[in-house]
Amino acid sequence: MSTIIMRVTPKDWNRIKTELLGIEKQIFGDIAFDEECFETFKHQNAFNLIVYSHGRIIGYLMSQKLSASGVHCGMKGKDKIFYLESVGILSKYRGKGIGKTLFEKFLLYGKRVGCTAYLLDTREEPMIRLAQRHGFRTVSINTKHFWDGKKWSSANIMRKDLGEKK
Repeated sequence: MSTIIMRVTPKDWNRIKTELLGIEKQIFGDIAFDEECFETFKHQNAFNLIVYSHGRIIGYLMSQKLSASGVHCGMKGKDKIFYLESVGILSKYRGKGIGKTLFEKFLLYGKRVGCTAYLLDTREEPMIRLAQRHGFRTVSINTKHFWDGKKWSSANIMRKDLGEKK
């Protein structure tokens, strides 16, 4: 399988927006992010990746450095936190190492831009296991993190401070 992973910038947003939002809906169904949630793709300092296979988007990673005044999941940006907002890969491409590759690129980039900690929130077991293998630990459980239109579901809030063993 030939895949290409590309970093995207705000100038790419209008070109990929429709296809990316369609992929998001295929991956996450009723709890898919809407366009507003993809604001990170419009930020110059974000680190966003798109995965292509045969000229089509099959996945993405969306992340950013939290601002000094920002607070997310109880973690303050003053710690130079690099936050993983979302990863999505179409089901037929899962289990091929794409998510792991995206995650490792996220970690390398965060370290390169001087972050002192990483943060993510997830309810997906594969992501929890991947994060744990890379030294993340669950720091809390947010019981009202994801709303699917009918009920709330929980998410593990996971953090890794640089200097911890992989």
